[in-house]
Amino acid sequence: AAAAAAAAQPGAVTHAVPLRREFPQSDFVCLQEVFDHTAAQLLCQELRPQYPYIVYDAAVYRCDTNRYFFNSGLFFASKFPILHCFFHPFREAVNIDAFACKGVLLVKIDLGRNSSNQPLVGYVYTTHLQAGGGRLIRVEQMTDIQLQTKQFVAATHKSGELIAFEVLCGDFNFDNISSDDSNQHTHSIFDEYLDACRVTAGRDQD
Repeated sequence: AAAAAAAAQPGAVTHAVPLRREFPQSDFVCLQEVFDHTAAQLLCQELRPQYPYIVYDAAVYRCDTNRYFFNSGLFFASKFPILHCFFHPFREAVNIDAFACKGVLLVKIDLGRNSSNQPLVGYVYTTHLQAGGGRLIRVEQMTDIQLQTKQFVAATHKSGELIAFEVLCGDFNFDNISSDDSNQHTHSIFDEYLDACRVTAGRDQD
């Protein structure tokens, strides 16, 4: 089964450019294209004081997922404890993406308890879709995400828990305006998740 690799404690890594460590309005940081292990360890080192719960280097190394080359590049950091995480690799990829294990990283977060002492949880999903001209592949990947998120919640949600939110984020590699991406604008995933910048298919906020 596919699994997400949790970050181990890295050794000290030096860098020449200061990195921002604090994002006061953000409880979670989701990054893509963190392929380099040294860079990932540096991010862990710098972010861990504010975001102690980190998942990175998520991948399934097989010939049919990444030709044994690169991980998914997905990086997740949280101020809240992680209860469950799972990585699902996409089935289809073309061109240079065939050498990276692109997929969706699914994380369940412990948010504590509400005023009625009920356990609160949140779900964050981060992804990186096919780049370049893979319009049909991105449609398949979004459909795959819909299935995987539903299965993840069904497998991890416990009776009595209140789900505060489900967030899907990442690099979708298309926009809501370009006519070349029109087949993606109307995907049903946008009926399940609210895009704050989007009015409807093909039209964004002013």
